[in-house]
This record gives sequence, C-alpha cells and structure tokens, in this order.
Amino acid sequence: MTTATLLANSRLERVDTVEIEQKIVDAAAHFRPRVDRVYTDPRSHLIVEDAKTFFSSRGERYDIIVSEPSHPWVSGVSSLFSAEFYRLVGRKLRAGGLPLAAKSAAPDSSLTRRSTIP
Repeated sequence: MTTATLLANSRLERVDTVEIEQKIVDAAAHFRPRVDRVYTDPRSHLIVEDAKTFFSSRGERYDIIVSEPSHPWVSGVSSLFSAEFYRLVGRKLRAGGLPLAAKSAAPDSSLTRRSTIP
C-alpha cells in the first residue's frame, strides 16, 4: 500500500520497493486494483532482496527512504531495527533526505531513529 501511495505523487521519478520475500510481492497483487500502480507504473521497481544487502551493495542515494519491517521478534527482521541499519540508511539519503519508519509497538523497540540516523 505504501508504494502505491507514493506512486500517486507525480513528482516522484522512481520508487524502489525492496521486499525480502517473493511471496509477499505475489500476495500483494491480490489487492489490485488498489495497488495496481506497483505492478504497472514504469517508475515502480520491485526488488526481492534483503534490505541490508540492497543498501550495502548499491551506490544509489534517495530523497526518501521508508522502512516498514515486520515486528522485531519475527525471525530475520531484528537487524532492520538496529542502529547499524539506520546508520546505513542515513548514508543512503541525499542531503536533506527524509527517513521514515513504521513504529513498532514492541516493548523492546525503544531505539529512536533520530538518535541513530546522522
């Protein structure tokens, strides 16, 4: 839903969506036509890969990075809540770029993005 909402803004030139699980990409298609832009808009690029690997292996910089990982207690997701990951995200933002993150309701998710993104 987030990618489709972003693509509704004609000022965005490109939206890279990084999802670790192909099954999620496939399942999201069932929400068409609401998310149709994700699959049909030429500005939309779906990448099936781990977000940490994606940002570590590419040189692109972004104006906006939206992080919406599952809850930190889900297997394989906790690293996306780490200070290391948010520092990496900070290095991938252009000057004046905006990091956005979903706030988990998990009791152990006290790490704030403001304290970790340079």
